[in-house]
Amino acid sequence: MIVIRRFAKHLGCLNQHAADLITCMRKKSVNELLDAHDAMFDPASYFFVPFPPVLDNHFLPYENGHQFQQMLHLKPTGALMYGVNKNEGSYFLLYAFVNTNNWHGDKTQLPIANREDYLNCLRRVLDLNNDDNPEITEPLVRYTDFQYETYTNLVRDVVFSFPGHYFGG
Repeated sequence: MIVIRRFAKHLGCLNQHAADLITCMRKKSVNELLDAHDAMFDPASYFFVPFPPVLDNHFLPYENGHQFQQMLHLKPTGALMYGVNKNEGSYFLLYAFVNTNNWHGDKTQLPIANREDYLNCLRRVLDLNNDDNPEITEPLVRYTDFQYETYTNLVRDVVFSFPGHYFGG
């Protein structure tokens, strides 16, 4: 509950009762929630996660952890969470599989020439074609915004520093 109170404080939700906190948090925009989440990050702790999974025996059952605990290669706590997400890693397919007319004109141009093309392609790859909802697009833009315009820019640092790594001594 301490973490939730800190999160609520970053959002400006300083009410004492849990129901009031929830009501206040539901009124916040996606960007406000993301800013508050980022403010929770502790740079002194490399592996810090402000909201780790909780084995509460309601949403994440704990009994399964006890079954896995008997396996010798797991930590003795038995706490384990595993799974996959729908479209996991799809963002990285953008530059490989999304094609536009510009692609055939200049071989040094990436298939995504500007931010608008990027957002359209991102929605297409993630099966969000008809969903312009800001609650979905704002977090995508915040963490995966358009960056490169040409292959030259994309590989410039690698091409420059990689030979020096092997041949520079």
